[in-house]
Amino acid sequence: MNSILVIIALILIGLSNTFDSYEMIITARFLIGLHSGINSCLVPLYLTEIAPIHLRGAFGSVYQLVVTISIVGNQALMSFESLLGAINRWPIYFAISIIVAMFQIVVLPLCPESPKHMLLNKRNELKALEALTWLRGTTEQQVNDDELDEIREENEGLQSQALSVIFKSLITNSCLRTPLCIASMIMIAQQLCGINAVLFFSRKIIT
Repeated sequence: MNSILVIIALILIGLSNTFDSYEMIITARFLIGLHSGINSCLVPLYLTEIAPIHLRGAFGSVYQLVVTISIVGNQALMSFESLLGAINRWPIYFAISIIVAMFQIVVLPLCPESPKHMLLNKRNELKALEALTWLRGTTEQQVNDDELDEIREENEGLQSQALSVIFKSLITNSCLRTPLCIASMIMIAQQLCGINAVLFFSRKIIT
């Protein structure tokens, strides 16, 4: 459904130049922003839930890595007039993303639900086992049962450590204060590292 949302947005922005309509651009950008917000929450969540525990960190960060590589690739495409950098080709540049969205619509229904979601939220152990068998490529019952047990144990551990969080506790509770400081410093560093200036002048830098 999220891919359908971005297809609508890309059609609007692709046709905006033809119809000479800035309203279509504004609407499209709003829809793309909505799509990106949903996507940036769901994709890392799904990746971390389907990943084996020892690979969870790598799976969670691969999303941001792909986003960064995509930004570099897009900036390169827009930097050369012989590619998509010509002023009259920008609608094509945006509309070409429809290929990726269509690919997602075709293949995502083939992907299984998260075993963790099926086991803990849906309470359907059979479906969780089927998803795990598909994802791990093994029909060995003991291996899959062991991983389901690990998911249960992890969930029980999280519930036993659950905190009643209010805004004040973010400062007063050391268990919450440390992650807050780390997350805040990452956001501050991201703004102060100069990446916005690099992106703004990327065309001149690349060419």
